Amino acid sequence: IVKGGPALAHVGDTITYTFDVSLTTPTPLMNITVTDPICDSGPTLASKSGGNQDNTLETGETWHYTCPHLITEFDQDPLPNTATATGTDSQGRSTSDTDSHLVDIIHPAITIVKTADPKSGSPGDVITYTYAVSNTGDVDLFNVSVDDDVLGHIGDISVLHVGETVVLTATYVIPDQTGPIVNVVVASGTDELGEVVTDEDTQTVDVVLGTTVTPPPTRTPPTKTTPPGGIAFTGSARTISLAGATLILLLIGSGLLWLGRRREAGDEG
Repeated sequence: IVKGGPALAHVGDTITYTFDVSLTTPTPLMNITVTDPICDSGPTLASKSGGNQDNTLETGETWHYTCPHLITEFDQDPLPNTATATGTDSQGRSTSDTDSHLVDIIHPAITIVKTADPKSGSPGDVITYTYAVSNTGDVDLFNVSVDDDVLGHIGDISVLHVGETVVLTATYVIPDQTGPIVNVVVASGTDELGEVVTDEDTQTVDVVLGTTVTPPPTRTPPTKTTPPGGIAFTGSARTISLAGATLILLLIGSGLLWLGRRREAGDEG
């Protein structure tokens, strides 16, 4: 017996095992049976090739069997199993053979982390976005594409190996808008079986609008006052009033002093 099947599979895949049974001696065999503990049903005879293809397995013939198996999270990884073929000759003697096959259960996964620098700005400022794309699964990814719903297509990575991180960057000028910039980036890649895996990340940049500053009102300089006589001065009206009052008081005092001296002179005469 020669057992075959896929080398790789995902959890949730239904795989098909194949079993080719043929003679290694000239003795024909009857009552051929094939068993496999991993098969969900069967194995069942699918076809025959060579020989007369009757109910006896003869030299030069190969009988082809198949069986399905649904890969589950409870399966051993990698998944081993052994099939057994048994036949009986015309004398009632039994013979058997075994063969094993191993299926590697793969888990493709991708992760993207998006950051913005700065995290806020005014219209016209330039934002630099950084996209860190990582292969967090256990199988290489191919044709990885990174796309931003605001900036568009960011870039491609032909092969992203297991455990590898590739960083892409893009710039964006903040438009004249009132709300924040919210955008989503999606990274997608394909494993060697054609399985597509994706991941996304969201980044928000706050838009800070400028404020209009109103300057204080301009003060009008004091108006120059010209006193009687046409002599201009820069003092205030209050200063003029005080000076005038002082002059009047001096005049009054001088007059009283003069009158007092005259009275003294009259008394002496």
